[in-house]
Order: sequence, then C-alpha cells, then structure tokens
Amino acid sequence: MNLVDSLSATIDVFRLIAFGDWGDDPFIPKIQQINRFISSQADPIDAALLLGDNFYPVGIIPGWCQDDEQFNLFSDHLAANLSIPFYVTLGNHDYLMGTESADCQLAYTHPLWRIPSRFHMIQHEFPGTTDTRAARLCIWVIDSVRYSRADIFQLRESIRNSTSTCRWKIFAAHYPPVTAGNYREDRTLELFRIRVVKPLHAEFRFDLIIAGHEHSSQIIHVWETLLLVAGAAVDTRSGSVKTEFALPERASLVWSNDDLTGVVLMLECTNETLKFKFVDVTSELGILVGGAYGSEIA
Repeated sequence: MNLVDSLSATIDVFRLIAFGDWGDDPFIPKIQQINRFISSQADPIDAALLLGDNFYPVGIIPGWCQDDEQFNLFSDHLAANLSIPFYVTLGNHDYLMGTESADCQLAYTHPLWRIPSRFHMIQHEFPGTTDTRAARLCIWVIDSVRYSRADIFQLRESIRNSTSTCRWKIFAAHYPPVTAGNYREDRTLELFRIRVVKPLHAEFRFDLIIAGHEHSSQIIHVWETLLLVAGAAVDTRSGSVKTEFALPERASLVWSNDDLTGVVLMLECTNETLKFKFVDVTSELGILVGGAYGSEIA
C-alpha cells in the first residue's frame, strides 16, 4: 500500500474538503462553484478527497486514457488555479468500461491528481506534539468496487502498522457500508460492509467513515462511530432517503438532506479535535450541520 504524506508538518490545523459523484459535463457550473468555494476560504483548505464516480456516465474511455477530454472536468474546472492535492478513490461508474478504464485514472499525470494505487493512505503529522505515538491524522482511501483477499490483508497490515501513531483514524471509500438512501438493500454494499468495513472497524475503531455513492448527504451512527455520506456536490436524488425503514447493524440516521445540491463535507483536524460539517458551497445556506470529537469538546 502506498503512503502519501499529505502536507508539511508545519500545519497545526488541517482542513480537508470531501465529496464524490461529481464528474459530469452537464454539471460544469456546479463543479466551478466548488472550485470557487475552495479558493475563497479565509481559512485555506489544505487538501481535497474525491470519493469516486469521478467521470460519468461510464468512466474514462480505455483507448483514449489520458487523451480523454473528460479529464478536463478536473484540470480546467475543479482544480483550475488551485494548488492543493486532490486525493482520489474510484467508484462503480469509474469501472463501467472495465478495469482498463479505471487504470487510466491511476495513470493520469496532472500534478494535483493523487491516486498512487487503488488502496492508499493519506497521513499528516501535527507539529509541536509531545506524544509522538499518536500525533497524526491517518486516512485510508479504499477501492470499494474491486478488491481481493490480498488487498484486504495488505490494508489490514497497513492499518496495524500505523495505528499507534494515528491520533485520528478515518476510513474513506466510494460505497457506504450502511445507507438510508436508494441503495439501503443493495447486495454489493452489504458484501462490502460484511467483508471489509465491519471487521476492520471492529479491530481498529475508525473515528469516522466517509463515503459517497448515494446522491444525498447523510450522517449515520453505526458501530459507535459516525458514517458521513457526501454525494450531493453536483446532483441529488430527491426523496431517496427514507427515514421509516430500519437500517442494518442497528444503525440510526442522525441527519440527512436529499434536496440540496452543492453540498460538500469539510473536516478540520488538530491533534486535539476532529470537527466536521456539511456546507452549502453556494453560500445561500452556509453550514447545514456539524459535529466534533476530541478532548476540547464538552
């Protein structure tokens, strides 16, 4: 598993924006809106996390690969005039034309596009911390569409070898292990939950789980942690989230919105606190909901 050092250890407060399900020509104005939001922040955003389904409807054309003009959605619109790294995972639409199509995203050479492998780790070390055993933010970025037993073994070893130095542990993938949306009974998500997320969380206890796939925004309490679904950056499926159905794993829906587009997830991390919020990037509503972990939180 490749290790990606996210940014310099001189950053006391690490700010991350995360969203999935974004790369589609009809939504270029929405993509540009996200770009303007990132560049306009008084407290600079340090990195972005793209949660899969990066190119609709069927991913990158395998025979074209880096010559596919769909990559312009990233270079000319989402990342235009920015300098922050965009860490990437893959979604089901990224695989619809096969593994070669997904591999094109791994081969893409834009300097801000970061996907060194289908499973990779983002790590940020907080400066000035006296406890070197737990002074880092660690995010494992997972390919939830295509994985093998060997992949999961290597992932488990990566987490086991790193966890003692991680103040905050975050698991990020395209598929949510639980959802109150359209895919709440989807067998693919169920298998990902049973085979990957649940056993890893039982062993290592992630502080947050982050996903996309559902074109909505959700906060779900599951396994004594929070699952944050951020799939409404450019499009939503109004009426998809159902509150009347029981969720698996005794999970509970804390908050949701399936009407608003232009919604992204923001994380703000220090060695003492981990804060999150769902934000309307149009600035019409601003912060929709938020929460926090840490010793500073009453």
